[in-house]
Amino acid sequence: MKPLRLIAGCAVLMALALLVAAAQKPPAPAAAALQAADPTQIHIEGELKSKSPGLWVVGEFSVLVDGQTQYVEKRGLADLGAWLIVWAVSDPSGTPRAEVIVVDRPAGVPNPIIQFTDVLNKAASEWWVVGDELVHVSSSASIVGAPTVGSLVSVTAEQQDLVLEAKQIETAVQDLSQIPHDFEGTIEAVEQNRLKVEGRWVKVLPPVTQINGWPALGRHAEARVLIQEDGSLLAILIRVPEKIEVTMGTLVTDIAPQASGAELWDVSVFPDQLYADPYSATVHVDSDTLVDESRAIARPGQWADVRAKPLNRDEFQADVIRLEQTVAITVEGNLQQAATASGAGGWAQIGGRIIWFPGQMPRSVSAATGGQGKTLIEGILLGNGIVWAQRFVPMEGQAP
Repeated sequence: MKPLRLIAGCAVLMALALLVAAAQKPPAPAAAALQAADPTQIHIEGELKSKSPGLWVVGEFSVLVDGQTQYVEKRGLADLGAWLIVWAVSDPSGTPRAEVIVVDRPAGVPNPIIQFTDVLNKAASEWWVVGDELVHVSSSASIVGAPTVGSLVSVTAEQQDLVLEAKQIETAVQDLSQIPHDFEGTIEAVEQNRLKVEGRWVKVLPPVTQINGWPALGRHAEARVLIQEDGSLLAILIRVPEKIEVTMGTLVTDIAPQASGAELWDVSVFPDQLYADPYSATVHVDSDTLVDESRAIARPGQWADVRAKPLNRDEFQADVIRLEQTVAITVEGNLQQAATASGAGGWAQIGGRIIWFPGQMPRSVSAATGGQGKTLIEGILLGNGIVWAQRFVPMEGQAP
């Protein structure tokens, strides 16, 4: 059977499927040969409210645009009212300077509907705090049940620029003691009717507790618990997967359909550690795989955040794949190089941008710059913020 595709408008399913947002966390400390990434890189999302020569207003922010700014308008034009995603860097003027502008939603397209469930932490007049989200609740919003501070509520809201405008708020659970909490970790102790998971004791009382798998010392467990009046944790579900799932950022290099309707994806996997070389792997994609194509179509050259079970060292069975569009980018500045352990490629940095050269690092750059020098790089911006170099030009009269 073919993989299950998730298209635009199904973001709620992905919110339930993904354990952690692909949020690109700062990598581990950099190799000593290079400086740490520039902390002044800025990410902005919002409606394009005004355009003047050299200056745009996106959401609540003004951004500088110039001849170096790259535009991605595959989904529509960057007209007033369009929803933009902007990658920018700080400028001496104090106003961010846009490097890449992506049209995520063209003007005239309805605002997205957001759905989420969390604890109601504050309800003051028309402004409520649900989880960490500030929600505007006007008189036109539908209130189902009698939500009070501390209860679990389900929110349906329209994203209006930076404001979540509530359409409906429904009480999911009134009693805090009935709100489930999830965590996971290593099983550190096993006793009669209780387990110690990642430093926390959990009561296990069948038939209240459903157990999937075999809880044993040293194994990885996922726990869903209720907090009792005395502060103790009562498990309603303990899941011990046979194989630990992994999450990884990848660049899709090939998709091969199989006779069964399944697919084999060849990918380049980028480890979480900064300046760790990417490696090739095969990802099995079948009818049990949820493929989110709401932001990009599944094809070679796209970025994919993959949640999967390892089959062996470089082969995985995918559970969830979330695709992102890669962006063409040009980077210019003083090049700093660092040798890699394998020699299969090369890492460099230009103005805070981390660059990966697939294949052997071009000798002409090293010869012309002595490891440092002004260089122009053309490539693609990956979902983890790394630039995959496709072409380089040494500058200032250096040999190409």
